[in-house]
Amino acid sequence: MKIPDTTSRLTKLQEIRYILGGSGYFDVRNKKDQWVRIHIKAGDLMTLPEGIYHRFTVDETDMIHAMRCVPEMHEWIMFALEKLPT
Repeated sequence: MKIPDTTSRLTKLQEIRYILGGSGYFDVRNKKDQWVRIHIKAGDLMTLPEGIYHRFTVDETDMIHAMRCVPEMHEWIMFALEKLPT
């Protein structure tokens, strides 16, 4: 069963992901506040700048294996688009 991760997130730090297997879609918000869909697959390296909203879902392969790369351990805090901190 495909369970898409459609919750929008905002992270404080740049995110880097290396896709090891499978494929899917990262949706990111552009400066005009519109969703832009990016198809990612095995072998892709993706960076998300800090302060960008994003969400993810798998595609018809129904599987993805990604490695999240960070330069050092840090606190990972995400904010749902619908529940921004005040």
